Amino acid sequence: MSGITEINLGGKIVTLRFNNWQKEALGKLYGTDPLEAGRKMQERLEESILLVSCDLIYTGMVGNYRVQLKDIDFTIDQIVEWVADADNADIARVFNEWLGSSGQRNLLPGADAGKKKQPSQTQPTKRKSPGKK
Repeated sequence: MSGITEINLGGKIVTLRFNNWQKEALGKLYGTDPLEAGRKMQERLEESILLVSCDLIYTGMVGNYRVQLKDIDFTIDQIVEWVADADNADIARVFNEWLGSSGQRNLLPGADAGKKKQPSQTQPTKRKSPGKK
């Protein structure tokens, strides 16, 4: 995944970039080091996936604006309002793009479902001697 996606937000197409600028913004938003933001996000997910979507959209927009050297002309409050009416497919695409670009693959409950578990080491079975039943 490229870490770049576009969504329809508030009636216009916006570009989100999940890059170092986005990581920094997410860290500032959560009040933690950017590398620890994923752990904090797990706690937010328990409250609401839509709140986390707002955080990702906001910081993804920051990531795009910083690369383009544009002034930030939106607030997190506007994002919350826009997400209330956003298309579910757009919200899912944002989350999946972020997951693919951040390495936070086990963040969602059940994300490991369908993966094959590593076989546990088992004790070898004792073989019967020939002639004994």
